[in-house]
Amino acid sequence: MNKNLRRAVSAIALSSLAATMASCRQQPQLAGNTLGQPTVFGARNATANPEMQKVDEAVRAGLTAVPGEFNVVMRPGVGAQSLSALGANFTTKNIAPNIVTVKSNGGVSAQSDQMTLQQLRSNPNVAAVEPNYIITLNDPQINAGAPEAPRLPAAPNDALFSKQWHHQTIGSVPAWAKQKGSKNILVAIVDTGMDCGHPDIAANVDTSKTFSAYNDNGCTDKQGHGTHVGGTVAAVTDNQIGVAGVAPDVTLMSAKVLSDSGSGSYASVAAGIVASADAGAKIISMSLGGPSNSAVITEAIKHAISKGALPVAAMGNDGNASLSYPAAIPGVFSVGATDITNARARFSQYGPHIDIAAPGVNIMATFPRNASGMPGKDYGAISGTSMATPIVSGVAALVMSQNPGISVEQVKSILKASAVDQGDPGFDNYFGAGIVNAEAALNASPAGVAAQRVRR
Repeated sequence: MNKNLRRAVSAIALSSLAATMASCRQQPQLAGNTLGQPTVFGARNATANPEMQKVDEAVRAGLTAVPGEFNVVMRPGVGAQSLSALGANFTTKNIAPNIVTVKSNGGVSAQSDQMTLQQLRSNPNVAAVEPNYIITLNDPQINAGAPEAPRLPAAPNDALFSKQWHHQTIGSVPAWAKQKGSKNILVAIVDTGMDCGHPDIAANVDTSKTFSAYNDNGCTDKQGHGTHVGGTVAAVTDNQIGVAGVAPDVTLMSAKVLSDSGSGSYASVAAGIVASADAGAKIISMSLGGPSNSAVITEAIKHAISKGALPVAAMGNDGNASLSYPAAIPGVFSVGATDITNARARFSQYGPHIDIAAPGVNIMATFPRNASGMPGKDYGAISGTSMATPIVSGVAALVMSQNPGISVEQVKSILKASAVDQGDPGFDNYFGAGIVNAEAALNASPAGVAAQRVRR
């Protein structure tokens, strides 16, 4: 039995004490939108959705996977019908033509889950099988409030723009003189849903392409994280209210894959990735992560890349070199976080798979209009690699808008070549290629990505 399989099977038998410890560890710590002292929140919102409940109960029990559920990658040309030997006690659900989730309809235990896994692995039509691992938000961090940044000439009139220090760091204002984004560029926010009717987001959301893994409305966000991420990418600019998005004229799509408490399964995330790519998303922004590698998420990422999408994911907030997936999956553009001094944020994970860094501390953006897991409504500042990721997604969207038809690999090359080098000269494990820079990225051409990078 492989390492991940042993871990998932043994996790099913964890004690209630471990469950309590896990629940305490995962509480979010957020900053209030009053921009004053940080507010620390306790339990996240409860949920009544049965699919969400399964995930939330597994999280409370300290499990690493949803009991009785398994994700399968089928061999080419083989469908879910070849799994009929499992019997009537199991149901199957297709995520993609070659990705299937298998669910037990009966009682589950560590022993029965192990037997099902072994049965699936012995099926000659199965290329890979794994437990339906749990994935979570990269929890935001405590803030002391968003700092004021000097107001630049030609800055937009958004009321909270001076609180968005990250725009000065990445050169947004001079970049917008050249490009604010194309409506033809669809950015998928794979997250907790999104308050699509928020007055600073609504004009940029394509509600016809909304996806939810939970048979509910992906344009609602009871947790709040997805709304903050979406607004960071594409909040409407120069409308005299709220905040400015990095790519304020692109189109957003909400792909709800996490529950109202901020947890989901690898099956839901894979489904969101596939649905986003099939809807025509050019960028798939994922501010989430889990500790287990996954053949199913890898297969979904491959599907997205084959459709011409750029997957962007957060490195994680554990402040160490541990791997987080999907950030560590080949082909994913992985993002670390920096603070206002351009140092690595203390919480930002690092490693040789990091591609680039972006501001991720005290990032001011949109909160849902409804009560949520955020410390207030409408607007607020939080920190994390979750906040750095949509900044990079926004800059990538500007580059795609500026260069119609550009390939995903060319976008990556431009972002890296134009990044502001930090840390050791050249690539390093803390900043990757450096801190993303919108102005420099738009001044680079696909043919000139080898131009010398600026160092501050």
